[in-house]
Amino acid sequence: MDLTASSVNYITLLFGVTRLLVAIYAFFLVGLKGHKVIKRPFQGFHRVFLFSLGLWELIRALFFLYPGTDLLPRIMSCVYIPVPFTSLFFFYFCFTYAFPRKAYLMEHLLWLMLVPLITVIFSVVPEYNQYFITFTDNIIYIPYREIEIEHHFWFY
Repeated sequence: MDLTASSVNYITLLFGVTRLLVAIYAFFLVGLKGHKVIKRPFQGFHRVFLFSLGLWELIRALFFLYPGTDLLPRIMSCVYIPVPFTSLFFFYFCFTYAFPRKAYLMEHLLWLMLVPLITVIFSVVPEYNQYFITFTDNIIYIPYREIEIEHHFWFY
């Protein structure tokens, strides 16, 4: 199926607007929960999870809504900043929700924060390391615009 340039631009714009709406909704939920007092540990992790999810979707929306291609590698490397935190805070939220009496174990689970921190360092400076991702100069249109990425061992 061959797509025309206008249909690819339309699909890319649709992806961007959809991601932007999801980001606005996630930030709305954070603000909605912001005025409530945190009584249980999972409530705090739920807020941070929603904030990181909203940030992830906002940067991804910027990737799709940006009209040029010159900043796409930099925007794509910024996408990987909230991704590991989103999954980690979702795990923290699920753990404290499922085991509310074992919330004291969270001080041992905070060591898991090292993995997202190392991932952020690798994603911010992809041109200086070969551990996480490498961007090529190719832009792929499948049916939306995407940049070609080589993944390395830290990505997996």
